[in-house]
Amino acid sequence: MVDGASRQAAESLYITAIEELREDERLEDRRQAEMDEYTKRQALYIDAYIENLNGTYIYDELYAEDPDGRKFNQLPGIEETLDVFKEKITSISMQLFEYGLKQHEKRSSEVDDFFESVKDAKTQNSNKCSGIINDFLEYKKVIFQELAQTNDQKEIDRMVKRFKEAVIELNSQLMAYELELVDQLEDTIKEYERNLADMVSTFVENVQGFMSQLRDLQNMHNEYLMELSTNMLEKFIKNEVEEEVADEVRDMFVDKDTVGNALSASHDLHLLKIDNREDNIVQRINSWMTMLLDQVHSDEEVKRNRDRVTEINTLVDYLTDELDSIDVGPIL
Repeated sequence: MVDGASRQAAESLYITAIEELREDERLEDRRQAEMDEYTKRQALYIDAYIENLNGTYIYDELYAEDPDGRKFNQLPGIEETLDVFKEKITSISMQLFEYGLKQHEKRSSEVDDFFESVKDAKTQNSNKCSGIINDFLEYKKVIFQELAQTNDQKEIDRMVKRFKEAVIELNSQLMAYELELVDQLEDTIKEYERNLADMVSTFVENVQGFMSQLRDLQNMHNEYLMELSTNMLEKFIKNEVEEEVADEVRDMFVDKDTVGNALSASHDLHLLKIDNREDNIVQRINSWMTMLLDQVHSDEEVKRNRDRVTEINTLVDYLTDELDSIDVGPIL
């Protein structure tokens, strides 16, 4: 038999194993929650066209494919200026990031308000149409009962004629309500287009302003590098560089043309990176607006109207066929 001490030790080990398993599950749940939150934030940043702007990404991207630029960054005495350059680039990047978040919130609110307005307009129109259709169905019930109860041909002809006229009137009313909704939605969509266009235009202008600041910083930093490189080249030629410098940097400072070409290539690449980021943001938000408005015109104007007219015609045809199917005397 298992003694008490052995049983207690086994139970203790079991409890410990269970607690460790539960703690592992809690850690996994926490990691998954953090990953879900990160994914959600990244999706938001992409939708706002500001992904990889809340940090040093732009600065890092300038040098990611720029070996010459990284060599210049190793020059003696450049550290403080380089830190200031990085700090200013990152500051502008963060300003653009915060601005982009606020503008995304405004655009999202405008989109939500628009679709809410469209929904309200369609609901009100649907309620009015439902009202007259229900009234007509009550009228139809009475007429059909009367037709079933009379053998007077003149009375039958009169009721049939009246019913057909009522169907025509119902069609006219429903089409009038549809035209009313078409006009209402057209006005709403035009205002929505204007508001979106203004928002996108303002956003683009400010993005271009931020990018212009980045280009100005790059231009100033390049001017500093030109002056520094000129002085350093003279020291390299005279073998007056006292600080320890990497061989790859010394190999670049062999003559004025080599240094100038490397500096120009680095500068052009940095400007291209900035231009590409600006073009990417501008192109994406313009494409978003175009696609969104095209979809609105397609769904809320063309398709919705076409479907509604088809519904009305189907209803009218059904009512006419239903009358024809009634077993009464000769119908006009």
